[in-house]
Amino acid sequence: MKNKNCSLVFLIAIIIAMISCKKEKEIISETSSLTIVNCLSDATFIFPQLYNSSNIDFSKEINGMPPALLSDVEMMRGYGLRSGIVPLKVFGYPDKEKPLSNNLLNLEAGGIYSFFLSGTKLDPDTLFVKDELPVTDPSDSLIVIRFINTLKNFNAIRVKAVGGQATTKMDHLAYNQISPYQVLSVSKLKHKDDAHFNFEIYDAVTGDLLSIYDYIWSSTTQSDNTNYLSKAVTIIITGSPTALKFVAITPNLYH
Repeated sequence: MKNKNCSLVFLIAIIIAMISCKKEKEIISETSSLTIVNCLSDATFIFPQLYNSSNIDFSKEINGMPPALLSDVEMMRGYGLRSGIVPLKVFGYPDKEKPLSNNLLNLEAGGIYSFFLSGTKLDPDTLFVKDELPVTDPSDSLIVIRFINTLKNFNAIRVKAVGGQATTKMDHLAYNQISPYQVLSVSKLKHKDDAHFNFEIYDAVTGDLLSIYDYIWSSTTQSDNTNYLSKAVTIIITGSPTALKFVAITPNLYH
């Protein structure tokens, strides 16, 4: 009888372990990654409120993080969220009554998403995209890059990678539009003195050259640049047509 009891206890323990493992896998498989990016051109602080939580208090930290994002300093914040319909309100500091944007985001299990808030505090626009990240190997000496145009009330732009790389998918980038990821080779630029990759920005209507963006794709102080390769980078084009500004961000993934 004692042996039977021990066997029964052992069997129950195995079943509990299997159920716990299954639940853990289900929870992991249901998570999604969301990056919220503040592209407002008037340097407005924003506060993202997820799941309609109440009692907004700008003076308190949320999960150990500052409650607001400054558009031209700390533009990005990443979240690991359960998949499904996620309510998101974005408030502009210091107004905690009327949100700049009120959204319902549909997050698929395992999906990677970006939410951009552009325009101005008085006239904001949003862009919600599912990120399709190219799979590359750091040993292949490739950079993965895309551009988002946040120049409001201006013509579409054209982005050209200097060096002859094909950029047909960035020939006509309208306001609040994001390009697909471009995979470009830097195999001929491995020397630390050539750690730059230039992009020319044109007015897509007039053909005028607006600016040249000098993207530093590697470390000029380290011999091993593999950490800088194959990472998905988003370049935010902001400012004004006569004074373009460029901000490069690499979202953190939460899975």
